[in-house]
Amino acid sequence: MSVAIDHTGPWTVADVLALPEDRTMRYELLGESLVMSPAPGIRHQRASLRLAMILHAAATAAEAPVEVLEAINVILPSGLVVPDLVVTDTGATAEDGVSVDAEGVQLVVELVSPGNRTVDRKFKP
Repeated sequence: MSVAIDHTGPWTVADVLALPEDRTMRYELLGESLVMSPAPGIRHQRASLRLAMILHAAATAAEAPVEVLEAINVILPSGLVVPDLVVTDTGATAEDGVSVDAEGVQLVVELVSPGNRTVDRKFKP
């Protein structure tokens, strides 16, 4: 499926967050460049869910004031990324928004996908 996006000039975080929701794609902003990746497959999602459950159980057992989230927008000083898993301070998720600021993030997990290996390993860290 091809996606047509009408946009002129450099991308901003606001531009990316204003895009319509699309469950077949992930949109990230690296610098001023929009990066579009296909939604993860079942095997990837299965691994992500299992790891999220382990992290959630550990945080609960430790009574840590954190929340484990899958595929949430993280706002960086230089753009926006959508890691597979994020552990945030509970205060960072107090509002029911669509993103969290990087300052509230304690841990980021990226499951490297064969189709996104270069972006996952070279650009996103």
